[in-house]
Amino acid sequence: MPQTVGFWILAVVSVASALMVVMNHNPVRCALYLIVNFVCLAIFYLMLSAQLLAALQVLVYAGAIMVLFLFVIMLLNLGGEQVLHDPLVAQRPLGLLFGAALLAFLGNAISWASNLPAHMPPPPEPLAGPEGDPVFQIGQLLFTRYVYPFEVTSLLLLVGIIGTILLAKRRVGEPSAVSDQLSAGQAISDQRSARTAGAES
Repeated sequence: MPQTVGFWILAVVSVASALMVVMNHNPVRCALYLIVNFVCLAIFYLMLSAQLLAALQVLVYAGAIMVLFLFVIMLLNLGGEQVLHDPLVAQRPLGLLFGAALLAFLGNAISWASNLPAHMPPPPEPLAGPEGDPVFQIGQLLFTRYVYPFEVTSLLLLVGIIGTILLAKRRVGEPSAVSDQLSAGQAISDQRSARTAGAES
């Protein structure tokens, strides 16, 4: 029963975070919601007793891939012209609340670990041979049955890297979009000032 309740809670959180990735206009927040979705998937793997896939999900996707996404967002300066005020003023109390909850959770975990017996029973022995190794099983399936989807995924990543390089490449002396908007606004204000001065004279 608790596992079923936890599954449905994670299912709602994962679907909501996936929808926020698509519907949110801020690319940085989209990346953060995507991290939440990846963590939910990792917990799903843990519930299915796939510890290796859960660790890979956190390390590869929620770690390395999301760092790459955030680097691309900062490189392209997406949404930089929209930052006219501090959007985190209303979120600071919520951040303090989550920080306190995290500290309480860590303190509870440390106290629980300190009450464990000094001599733990030995873990069950794994199956003998490579058939009991999950790394061997995943590698065998990945490079035999699913080798073509694996290669197609690598090609998609290569296309994404090339597209990022082309988008980030700027010619020498080429003004950015933000400076273009500022120049256009300044030109409009100058024209209005000139019209007002001509009308008064």
